[in-house]
Amino acid sequence: MSYLPLPHVLERVVSVAFFGHGATICIYGGDVMKIKDDMVLAKPTIFVSVPRLYLRLFQAIKDKLEGMTGIKKRLVDRGFAAKMYYLKNGGYVTHKLWDKLVFNKTKEAFGGRVRFMLTGSAPISAEIIDFIKIVACCPVIEGYG
Repeated sequence: MSYLPLPHVLERVVSVAFFGHGATICIYGGDVMKIKDDMVLAKPTIFVSVPRLYLRLFQAIKDKLEGMTGIKKRLVDRGFAAKMYYLKNGGYVTHKLWDKLVFNKTKEAFGGRVRFMLTGSAPISAEIIDFIKIVACCPVIEGYG
């Protein structure tokens, strides 16, 4: 699924490469406020977007996770800490236990089948990339610079 406009250089490269491998490309519906609905409907395996949208997704998911209380909050905090440790000390973006207990719902927000994400056109902070890797349970590849 792509959020980028077709004239965008990264979008052109991705489209040519994916069409060459027989892929189907789903373009978002045009309303940025409904892109989450588009992702759930399309169930993409690869998601291509700009840092601005990743920042928006980061903020929405982070606000939701921080709004939790009680045992759910403790599970999220422990799961996030464990996945961050494995990400920093081995590059792992998945964890059998924490993905099943905590991050299945956040993964579903991206359609549930995303194998990797691409970003381009501007720099993006390492904090946002790491956060997206953890909650989406997939690698994020940066196509900038």
